[in-house]
Parts: sequence; C-alpha cells; structure tokens
Amino acid sequence: MYLPRLFAVIVLGYLFGSINNAIIITRLVKGEDIRTQGNFNAGTMNVLRTVGKPWGILVAVLDALKAALPMLISRLVWFDDLSPAAFFAVFAAGAAAIIGHWKPIYHNFKGGRSVGCSLGVYLFIVPFEFIISFLISGLFVIAFIKNVKFKFGQWVPIVFIVFTCCF
Repeated sequence: MYLPRLFAVIVLGYLFGSINNAIIITRLVKGEDIRTQGNFNAGTMNVLRTVGKPWGILVAVLDALKAALPMLISRLVWFDDLSPAAFFAVFAAGAAAIIGHWKPIYHNFKGGRSVGCSLGVYLFIVPFEFIISFLISGLFVIAFIKNVKFKFGQWVPIVFIVFTCCF
C-alpha cells in the first residue's frame, strides 16, 4: 500500500511544480512571455527584474507554496504517521515539485532554477531553522557582499543553504 501512495505524491508534487508562476504572472501583468525577456529564464529573479518587485515577490511566494502544498497534502491525506517512510514520502513530494519547476511538463520542460521551490521545501521541513537561516543570510550578505549586482537574488540563497545545514 505504501508504493502506490508514494507514486501518487511524487506525481502530485511534480504536477504542482510544473505550474510556472513566472510565466503565468508575466502573461497576466504584461501580456508577454517571460522567456523572451531579461535573461530568458522562467524564474522569480527574471520576473523581479523585468516585471517589477511586487510581482517577483508574488512569484517567489507562489513558487514556495507550490512545493509546500503537495507536501502538506501528502502529510495530511496519505502519510499522517511519524515514521521514516512517511517523512521520506512527504519529502519526495517536495523534491518532485522542485524537479517539476526545473523541467515542467506544461512548458516543454523549460522552467526556472527551482530556488523558490527549494525554499518552500526547507520551510515545510524545518520552519524555525528556515527563518533563522534566512535572517542570518540576509544580514551576512548585507555585511560582507559588496559591489555585486543582484546580490540578494544570487547570494542569499547560496548563503542560506550553507547556514541552514549548520542548524
């Protein structure tokens, strides 16, 4: 009974992850395809730079939610115990969402870099550590990374992953 449920949550995660919020938001706001603008990437940072900060933040939040939501559904519906197998299945749903964002079936397997989805998985699995690491990462980048264009979009996720592993 475990394997069919595991397969279902992986498919669910992948299909949720394949919904590309950057493409959808840009089309709704500007009527254009984000993949033809900026760095030609269908991701949060390209929306932030080409469409605007509020829309980029919205895409980031939606990308994090599209990874966390299948994990939550998996946890509540199919894997409600605290076993290692249940934890693995819930994590597999998040990992599938990350892969879905990176290689979305709905958009010819051309997606974003999956940073927002990865943050959603981190937030779901280790919420306290996520918040602390994100704050420390932002402060670290402000204090030590100078004269770099787009330092928050490029450096905070990198520093964040390093700090999250430390907690």
